[in-house]
This record gives sequence, structure tokens and C-alpha cells, in this order.
Amino acid sequence: MTGQPASTLYDYADSVSLDAQFYLVDTISGTALDQTTIIALCESAAASATCATGDRATTSELKLLQLLDRTDTIRGDPLLDASEIQDAGAGSGVTVSHANKVEIVARSVAILEEGQTLDELAANVTAENELKITQLRENTNLQGNLAFTSLGFCADDNGSKCKELGREFRKGDYGVARLACRQLCERTPGCQAAELLRLHKTYSLCKVCGSAATRTNKAPANNVECLTYNNGD
Repeated sequence: MTGQPASTLYDYADSVSLDAQFYLVDTISGTALDQTTIIALCESAAASATCATGDRATTSELKLLQLLDRTDTIRGDPLLDASEIQDAGAGSGVTVSHANKVEIVARSVAILEEGQTLDELAANVTAENELKITQLRENTNLQGNLAFTSLGFCADDNGSKCKELGREFRKGDYGVARLACRQLCERTPGCQAAELLRLHKTYSLCKVCGSAATRTNKAPANNVECLTYNNGD
């Protein structure tokens, strides 16, 4: 899809009710890589870009993710040159590669039905998203193989007891997400509580509730943290 608008991907995702974001992936290798500076370079190189590094980033290799806006054109070359990174003091012996890969982050919120286990719900949601992403590849010009990783999810003890007034997904520092979630509750009329659901390492979901927050369960238990607090705590 090099040279084509990213809106093609977002439009198809919308047509199948897939809540997804699309990232272009560059791999950067070198010595003493400075993630903060590299992210800043990425965001200054592409107008209004949002950039991040993937999981397991080190000072010798990292995956640089550029979030595609609907108005972006899908590029076929690295966003940054090795010389740019080195001139900014963000590493030495730097190499940059672009493998024409798109990383898709899809999110779902589901209600646990009576008699259904969390693992069953997780399997159903995962299968539904994987089918939609497979259809997206087949019905756009994406090519190649798909590899899926589940980020996990959180659920209330007795189904969804939060009378939801609004929600906000965030990517980035979890401490910032905690504060932002509390502030979202404080400025939402009728909010009595908020549930902050930590999805994997870099994603979180804040739900503001017009009812008291319940305790939460999580699945899979090894990669999800679920927190609740009441407005005024």
C-alpha cells in the first residue's frame, strides 16, 4: 500500500466496526540509543505524528512506531536517516530499516454474560478481532502474513455494573493515565467512580461511571492490571 492514503485502512476498519489504530514500523539499531530523543525526532519529522517505541526496546535496538493519521500517505522508506539520529546525539553506529510492515492495535470492550468465564469471553473477543483484521488484509491492498498478540482485558465481577458515561483509551506512561482518568471523572457530570484498566504495558482504558465502581477480574492474568477508585478518594 506504499503511496496510498492511510484512510483506506481506517475506512475499512470502520465498516466492520473494528476499533483500530495503524502504525508504520521502523527498526533502529546502534549503540547508546536514546529513545526519548528518537521519538522527538520522529514526531518532528512527520507533521502531527504520534510516535512510540515497541515493547522490549533496548539501547542497542528498538522498534519505532509512527501512528498513522487518516490523512497520512503510507511511506515505503524509513522516516528517519541514521545520520539524523547520530547528529542529534541519540546513538552511534546507527542503522535504520523499514520492512513495509503495519502494526494494527485493535481494542474491544465486552460484557461478561451470565455463565460465561473470562477465558471464554477473551477467546471470543480475540477470535472476532482476528477475523476482522484478516478480512481487512484481504479487502485492502495489505499483503503478507499476520501475527496476532492478545493484550488482554478486564471485566467486572458480575458483568458490567459500571453505568458508563464515557471512556478514553490512552497509550503511554501509566502514571499519566491514572491522573488523566481521575480528571476525566471529575469533569464528567454525574461521574461517581472511574475504572482504570491497564492493557499490556502501554495501553489503558479509563471508564467513567455514573455508579459505584466494582471490583474487577482480569484475563489473561499475567498481562493485565485492573484498578478502580471512587471520585473523591
